[in-house]
Amino acid sequence: MKTKPKEVRLLGVMYKVVYFDDIKRFDLGAVGYIDYESRVIGIWEKLNIRDTWQCIIHEALHGISNDFHMDWLEKCHDDDIDRLALLLINFIEENILNGERHNKR
Repeated sequence: MKTKPKEVRLLGVMYKVVYFDDIKRFDLGAVGYIDYESRVIGIWEKLNIRDTWQCIIHEALHGISNDFHMDWLEKCHDDDIDRLALLLINFIEENILNGERHNKR
């Protein structure tokens, strides 16, 4: 996760990742969105790389909830989804990325 992606795969479907600069044009200053129809994930361009990935995971959770009709996840407050995204990014960093670094030694 050294760069900001241009696309990500979500449940086998490729989503284009676009970066926007005007945070005020979105609902309550959201830093990300997902458009299921056009298969686009939008991220505020001023986020650093780690926060960009956390935001992508946040939007991916919305996508998973939508595709699998997981109403309980959609009913969660966005702050709860943020916390879940943070937990997942930490898990990836601590287990997958650190594992790759340890295996290279």
